[in-house]
Amino acid sequence: MVGFLGIFAIYVMVAALSLGVMPVEEMAELPNPQMAGILESAVGPWGAALINLAVILSLAGALLGWTIIAADCPYSAAQQGVFMKAFAKSNKNDSPAFSLWLTNGIIQLFLIVIYFNESTYQVFYTISTSMIMIPYFLSSLYYLKVAITKDGFDNAGSGELLKAKIFGIIGTIYGIWMLYSSGMELLLISCILYAPGIIIYALGKKEKGAKIFERKYELVIAVILVALAAVAAVMIATGKIVPF
Repeated sequence: MVGFLGIFAIYVMVAALSLGVMPVEEMAELPNPQMAGILESAVGPWGAALINLAVILSLAGALLGWTIIAADCPYSAAQQGVFMKAFAKSNKNDSPAFSLWLTNGIIQLFLIVIYFNESTYQVFYTISTSMIMIPYFLSSLYYLKVAITKDGFDNAGSGELLKAKIFGIIGTIYGIWMLYSSGMELLLISCILYAPGIIIYALGKKEKGAKIFERKYELVIAVILVALAAVAAVMIATGKIVPF
């Protein structure tokens, strides 16, 4: 919450203070990154150079971070026995080799599609934003659950427990709002991308010799997810949803 409020404050200040540097009409004509042109107008050429350098560093950090996150998620899931054992393979440097190759291979395929159709970039960007909202919502909901059940809060005082519940409630409500605001069409498309994960999950369980769905509600969730994916596929095929 502190990080979110900090970023929100920075965005508001950047948007508001920029209006004191140049008119909106001129800002609309600036190339990306617009902040470079705004700072150049305020302090000179070195301002644009500073912003461009910051953008390069930011993109490099984001590329590294998301490469690691994308590979680490299936790697950690495989170590916990949820995904196939192949995802838990690592090289001599203890890097998740199989996960890195697979996730980055998928990314390259998406980049190739974007290269031939520039409009798909915005579509993929929007879909990925919608998809990440679901894990965020479930994380907040789980945090609220453990706060209520006091799981991991055995030695926590009443004040700390109350704070955890408040943050869990705020995060859950915010997650629901973000899912609602992302739109039903994008959520349905997300189901198409999430549904194949059930196959990986099932193969991982089979390798352990465990039941695929240990609880009835897990099977119900899987069926609902597949059904929504099928509905989305039909709507795309009939033109009711046009993702590209």
